[in-house]
Amino acid sequence: MKRDWSGYKLLKVLFYGDPNNDAEPMYVGLEDGDGTLVTIAHPNPDLTKPWWQDWFVVLSEFTDKDSELALSDIAKIYIGFGDKDNPQPGGSGVVFFDDIRLFAYGVCIPGTVVGDFDDDCTVNNSDLELMTELWLGETPTGANPIIKLDTTGMTVGNDVTTWSNAGTAGGQFDANSSDSYTWPKVETVAGRKVVTFDSNDFMVWNQLAPAGITGNSDWTVIIDVWNLKVENEEWVIGWSKRGTEPNYAAIGYGTNPTWGAAAHWGAPDMGFDGGVPSAHTWHTIAVTYEGGTNGVETIIVDGIVNATEAKTLNIWDANEVTLGTYDANSTQPMNAINYKGSVSKIEVYDYAMAPGELAIKMGSPADLYPDDKIDFKDLAVLGDNWMQEAVLLGD
Repeated sequence: MKRDWSGYKLLKVLFYGDPNNDAEPMYVGLEDGDGTLVTIAHPNPDLTKPWWQDWFVVLSEFTDKDSELALSDIAKIYIGFGDKDNPQPGGSGVVFFDDIRLFAYGVCIPGTVVGDFDDDCTVNNSDLELMTELWLGETPTGANPIIKLDTTGMTVGNDVTTWSNAGTAGGQFDANSSDSYTWPKVETVAGRKVVTFDSNDFMVWNQLAPAGITGNSDWTVIIDVWNLKVENEEWVIGWSKRGTEPNYAAIGYGTNPTWGAAAHWGAPDMGFDGGVPSAHTWHTIAVTYEGGTNGVETIIVDGIVNATEAKTLNIWDANEVTLGTYDANSTQPMNAINYKGSVSKIEVYDYAMAPGELAIKMGSPADLYPDDKIDFKDLAVLGDNWMQEAVLLGD
């Protein structure tokens, strides 16, 4: 281990918890060659989260606590639980650690400055461009969704064998009843009641896809999703059979740069060009298609435009609408690319919402002057914060 830490600003610790862990404080300690030991406690360690979490510790916190600690001669590093100075019996669980390293520079904290929509830690031209893509957006006034699914009335812990459609088209989605598949489950995930798919289950609407979302029609799909780990492709909803361009239709939450977000088979596919939504975080993802010749398809994530592309679709009509998979009639093993995550809401509209309208509906951060419109008032707030930089931890 390198002993001279005097030229560094930050210590990073990456840790991974377990849902069965007891709640305990966590600390990191440094001891120098003379035996001076200083510990710093994590401000809020949630050791029950089964995913990787970053913990950045500013090295000056150690010397501020005890100026006798020599960062130029670090002999040992400790990571522990409870109180190192007053150990107590009890507590159980398992925590994994990785990527323990030093930074000689500060680390930007996204989200600490108003108007930094793209989280590059500065309010600049890229944020202005994102705002103009949503210009004059306001609360949508169009028709109600034809498909509307949420968890109202569901009981946590139950299997989901049917899911009633509260949209105007009615009907219900039925879970696949084959013995080789499991049932979706009602759970609580990150504070929301959800339906969770495990990639071995899917649901099929007891009606076929209506004309309003097939052919070259315009349409909009909105999903609220949470995923523990985002795979190459994971399909949340689909309404056409696979195999020919541009007749397919499926909306996903995957990392594939070509078709991770929307698939139509071949050239019309789309990935999350503006970055794949992060795992273990709630996201609202919307896809809207204008219809017509060279109609624009837009991907919006959490109220900000992520990708756009012009195309002419001709989606197969009278096909099954599926949840948790891409095509219930496909011969490809579905669990390889089925959705493995949670969803709290799915809405499908048989018309295209403008990106600005969708942004307001999704609670876009671009609505800086909170009046449910994106206009010159928001631009003024952006200007007030122009070239402001986010907090630089360790600077």
